[in-house]
Amino acid sequence: MKLKPAPDPGAYVHLTSRSSLRGKVTRMRTNALTLARSIAAPIALLGLLGGCDLRAARRNAAMEQDPIPPLYQGPLTVEANSGSTPMVTYSQSGKRRIDRSYSSGAAHMLLDVDQGVIYRWAEFERDKGVLHVGPMSAGAKANGLRWEGRKEAQRLGRCSAAGETGFVYRHTRDADLKGPEYYQEACITTDGVVLSQGVGSMTVGSSGRPSPATPSYLATAVRRGPLPAGVFAVPQGLIRADDP
Repeated sequence: MKLKPAPDPGAYVHLTSRSSLRGKVTRMRTNALTLARSIAAPIALLGLLGGCDLRAARRNAAMEQDPIPPLYQGPLTVEANSGSTPMVTYSQSGKRRIDRSYSSGAAHMLLDVDQGVIYRWAEFERDKGVLHVGPMSAGAKANGLRWEGRKEAQRLGRCSAAGETGFVYRHTRDADLKGPEYYQEACITTDGVVLSQGVGSMTVGSSGRPSPATPSYLATAVRRGPLPAGVFAVPQGLIRADDP
């Protein structure tokens, strides 16, 4: 029996040029790499989006749970504008005095949070010489800022006014106001000084964005330290009128 010789290892090479073979191998590798990338890219994108969603969820949860700094309890003087009305607020612990300046004269308010009493007197002709005394409402205790007693709000970012810096806090407006589409924002320092506050609407306007909060109170100067002597004294020599 005659054995056939083994095939020549280079026979295929002779039939197919080496350059053609290398081209086929290169194309196969390129196609495999392209396929791998096409599969890996969506997976990586999903992972990235999932990470973003997770980070956003954690961030939003943290924002919802951010505690509002307790209002500053030390001796404090704040000059501000309430709308177009200049005002000065003196506060310390459970007492607060607010002086407002109008074209027709000045109006004064003294709040004693511990006693739950509010005193009002003015230099207007109709109220001259009269001391109004009445119980404090929850709104009066908060000096109309609506932040005292509120423990949490959404913290949005940094803000500044009157040479001070703080964070913006937002919460939906109180039930006695217009509705849930409105929100209230305040700029509050880390030690609890309210620098500004305003109301905005979540309703999308012509700009395609919600209405920004319009400041109704804006501090222009802040001083921490001793207050004028007798600033919390109830004025004497006025006719007392008890408010209901």
